[in-house]
Amino acid sequence: MGKRLAIPLCTISATSVILLAGSQCLPAPLQPAGILEMEWWRAGWGFVGICAGLLLILPFMDKERNASTYWQNAITGVLLLWGAKEACMGLLQLFDFLPSNHSLYAFTGSFYNPGPYCGFLAVIFPIAFHEFLNSSKRVNPSFPYKVYSSVTGLVCLLLLAMIAAGASRAAWCATALSACWIYGHMYNFHLHSWLCRHKKLASILIVGILAAGIAIFFLKKDSALGRLFIWKISSFCILDKPLTGNGNFEYAYGLSQEKYFAQPGYAEWEERVAGCPQYAFNEYIQTAVEYGLPMLAILLLVLFLCFRKGVRKKRIAACGGLLSLAVFAFFSYPMEFPAFAIALFLLLSSCCIDGKIKNYLLLAIVSGIIGFSTLTHNTHEEAASWNECHILYQQGAYESAREGYEQLCPRLKVHYSFLFEYGHCLHKLQRFEESNRILAEAEKLSCDPMILNVIGKNHQALQHFAEAEKYFIRSSHRLPNRIYPYYLLAKLYAEPSYYHPDKFKEMADMVLHKKPKVHSKAIDDMRKEIEDIAQKCLNRPNC
Repeated sequence: MGKRLAIPLCTISATSVILLAGSQCLPAPLQPAGILEMEWWRAGWGFVGICAGLLLILPFMDKERNASTYWQNAITGVLLLWGAKEACMGLLQLFDFLPSNHSLYAFTGSFYNPGPYCGFLAVIFPIAFHEFLNSSKRVNPSFPYKVYSSVTGLVCLLLLAMIAAGASRAAWCATALSACWIYGHMYNFHLHSWLCRHKKLASILIVGILAAGIAIFFLKKDSALGRLFIWKISSFCILDKPLTGNGNFEYAYGLSQEKYFAQPGYAEWEERVAGCPQYAFNEYIQTAVEYGLPMLAILLLVLFLCFRKGVRKKRIAACGGLLSLAVFAFFSYPMEFPAFAIALFLLLSSCCIDGKIKNYLLLAIVSGIIGFSTLTHNTHEEAASWNECHILYQQGAYESAREGYEQLCPRLKVHYSFLFEYGHCLHKLQRFEESNRILAEAEKLSCDPMILNVIGKNHQALQHFAEAEKYFIRSSHRLPNRIYPYYLLAKLYAEPSYYHPDKFKEMADMVLHKKPKVHSKAIDDMRKEIEDIAQKCLNRPNC
């Protein structure tokens, strides 16, 4: 009976896992930049497939004790194939056989940025490394094991090559730490005893690690400082609401950064590296900002318990992948991508699953809830329609675009970029009050100072000059390394109905002499316009 059940159970396990992972391997249709609604929709159906597969397995659990083994093998095999596919795709993009998903980068795999792409490969690498070591250490292996060892070794080399080429320091750290952990468990390596036996070599190793860390920091110094500054401002958000969280990271971050730069005493490098990030570049900090410290503690506890259970059950490959993901999440934003959410789900289930029916039932319920929740709130159809409106917006057909935005707004108002586009479209149509109403909603979802700039321009057009000044000043505080808000303030103070010569001179001096973060022709144009306005002001009697 057990042998007859083995094949269907193995097939069901593999099929359900393939459906979940395969949902991210299909090319996505054209969507607005940064929108992953189609990928999340496919992931939702994948989780529903996992739920169905687990429910099909449940009736046979009492008769087949190896069901958990089939489940783990299915996860390992599918993740290895997924990682190999991504590595090959990136390699083909690197040599121009396939187009990259981003014009600024040579390769991105199926992602839109090489950072998350390399991070995903770093999650798969410890699994491939474990399988390679496990098959290689066998005494007198059979021919299938020799083939498997060669294949997993090749996958390891492919993954390492693409991770190295991607220059993602977070992925490098995740790969190195997880690989060392895998090797230590496979060969019973005890770090403390080794350090005691080889003190001189240990000292050299520690110095080498420190030197490597310093080199990695200075490899992209401003990028590293930028992340440190993001964490600093994020800590103020956490202190503001430590228990309940702020709900939305970007909104809370924007207010905190605005408040920080409104006060004197900040360092020059802080102004230089400041930006308007969508993410905290640290999943743990972002969780604390959005949901509070208690939720972060629960998350860390769940991860620790699953990891410990995986170690006890000797699910070393899954634990290595989970460790790599946990390290990468400390420096990046992997949970914004459905591929990482799927990988996390599979790794946690591989660590925790055993022969108990209640565990399979719990896993089925969780996957079902995730799947149906994702499908219920998904807006991939509206995102496709939004892309059509976006084309009209870029072509200057604002009235046609507005009609489309108005119909899509009830479903897409959760996306900041949609609301900003809609609000800016209304601004171009000179429907200033409507524009401000939409942009006020966008401000609650983002820390982008351009929202404040457009709201201020709307108020200026309505001759609400004091309100316009307030929003332009807020924009200059939120991101003081930008020239544009000072340019807008200078033009506001030059208005005949709101003329302030002293303030105009101060802002004009900022526009003409402040060093921009990135110089461009637009800055030259702004400076030329302010010079012309200054010349006209000289002819005014009260100038």
